[in-house]
Amino acid sequence: MQNYSGFMGGLYAVAEWIMRFSIVNFLWIIINLPILLLTIMMVFAPSTVELVALSVPLIILLPLLFYPSTIAVYASARDWTMGKDTSSLLRTYWIYMKESYKKSVWAGILLTLIWIIWTIDFFYLKDQHSLFGIIMIIIGLALLVFTINYFCLSVHYFMTNKELFKNAFLITIGNPLHFFAVLLISASILYMSFRLWFLFPFFTVSVISFMTFFSFYRFTLKIEKKAQEFKNR
Repeated sequence: MQNYSGFMGGLYAVAEWIMRFSIVNFLWIIINLPILLLTIMMVFAPSTVELVALSVPLIILLPLLFYPSTIAVYASARDWTMGKDTSSLLRTYWIYMKESYKKSVWAGILLTLIWIIWTIDFFYLKDQHSLFGIIMIIIGLALLVFTINYFCLSVHYFMTNKELFKNAFLITIGNPLHFFAVLLISASILYMSFRLWFLFPFFTVSVISFMTFFSFYRFTLKIEKKAQEFKNR
């Protein structure tokens, strides 16, 4: 890596971060292209029958493509947060996806089932009473944070999926500051991506992953510090 100082150093650092975000984000887009196309087709589906028909391959592809590829993005984001230098973003991303593929597929199956249950309950209950709809939205936001916490834990600690799900749940309900930080980060970046659609292919997923992992990492450092202080008493 070349060393620069002053203005050139700052320019080089910005260019390096843009390259990191864009390459990893674009890799994620390529892998998830079938899922994205199915999602777009579902949005414009003219009937419920076609919507249900399109949801079947989507449900199958989510554990096989979405979760392994997203965990690989978070693993890359962990490297950036920890200051780890990687010689090849493409090679490193592929290694992370390959190494965790089996484990992430099984986790993806369970997470997909949970999200399916939430989706069915949401569309059913929101028509029963507006209060139920609000409650399901709150549950959905908590489920989103839980899923992101699972991603962060899976790339930062060596645990079984059972332990990862348990700890992701405890972090989700146990730290309101981190909870709202994850929501704010995700919502802000997604809002900007909807307004400036050209950001999505290059930055959206990778930036969300980096910023939410950074929040998670700061949270874990505080927990580890408190645990060490308690141990030294």
